[in-house]
Amino acid sequence: DFVVMVTSAFRLADVLAAQGKNDEARQAIRQWWSTITRTNLTPDSVSPYDLMTYYVTGDTEGFLKNKDKYEPNVLPQYQAQLLLACGQPEATIKLNEAGALLKEWPELLAVSLCFNLEGKQTEADEWLSRACDDLKKNDHDARRAAALLQGDTSPTMDDLDEITLNVSETPLLLAILARKFPEKRSELNQRAERLNISRHPPYLLIKKAIAQP
Repeated sequence: DFVVMVTSAFRLADVLAAQGKNDEARQAIRQWWSTITRTNLTPDSVSPYDLMTYYVTGDTEGFLKNKDKYEPNVLPQYQAQLLLACGQPEATIKLNEAGALLKEWPELLAVSLCFNLEGKQTEADEWLSRACDDLKKNDHDARRAAALLQGDTSPTMDDLDEITLNVSETPLLLAILARKFPEKRSELNQRAERLNISRHPPYLLIKKAIAQP
């Protein structure tokens, strides 16, 4: 099954990158791609799944150097998340011109966070509003998250404990709450950092937000 295979390749690369073995992580993904496509990749050849490698290893410089080699329809989710990690929300929005991306609240919230980190608060607020509109269409935990994001007072740790989101959504929520409530930034960022373990998107954007004063 293709999905199982790509998930396994990503998880292996994730583990290797977490150990600082970036070359091995890149090799694992490229070897998987060579196997399923029956092609021999040279060090200079381009594979669509190099985009996964750029992300899992945090190689944003490599991505920026080679991004023009990829058509917009090649793993657009990874291209979008890499652009956000590089502080290019406008390019992410442009990539979405076909309407295939930025439909659900995690993507909308990621764009808002990126705009915030770039000091463009008007745009950040606009995308935050869009994210909250989508959150309100979902379950109780999502609606509660929207209430915290649109609230005027910083959340308590008990407030956060009452919300259950998935492994990548929770640190994203914490990171943007940290930007919204600077008086709680340190505490919220520490909590986000503890949960931001998997290098699955939006790992790099969250890592950048935590590191930015």
